Amino acid sequence: MASAQAVKLALAALAGCYGESKAELTPGRISAWTAALDDLPDADLAAATRALIRTSKWMPTPADILAAARPRISAEEAWAETLAAIHRHGRMGRRDVSWSSPLIASVVETIGWATLCDMEANSVSYYGAMFRRAFDTLDKRQHLRTAGAISFSCAACGRVGCSCGSEKQRIGVDDNGQADD
Repeated sequence: MASAQAVKLALAALAGCYGESKAELTPGRISAWTAALDDLPDADLAAATRALIRTSKWMPTPADILAAARPRISAEEAWAETLAAIHRHGRMGRRDVSWSSPLIASVVETIGWATLCDMEANSVSYYGAMFRRAFDTLDKRQHLRTAGAISFSCAACGRVGCSCGSEKQRIGVDDNGQADD
């Protein structure tokens, strides 16, 4: 969801703050960052960029942007947030809930808002364990998907991490370390 224009603006702001020249904002770099941040809304990208400019001593990477945009919470914190939302909004207020993480919304949707609202006092620990297990599974899956979003392979043989020396051409970098466009 991060548009190339939003990525370009974020990179320009970061470059200005961290002493990089605008010449380093090549189309190849913008394209790579756009691919890495493709599931991040523009507004979240802008907010994460502002937060990192205020807190980071070094030029952030796309992984830093994603981490700042989606702070990881524990399954226990997610369950506590869910219980608080149930008490605050009740069975009919599902649409009024604004979750701090889309993972919470996914788990609540999977188990069912009505099911969670209707649980008896003696089954809270059962549903809590189910929720935490589902949350941890989704969190790990999302983390692995994000971490493996970009892979680099050799242009000559197609293998990742080969030693024939052709990887540079495949990822769009010439022999001088400059981006090919």
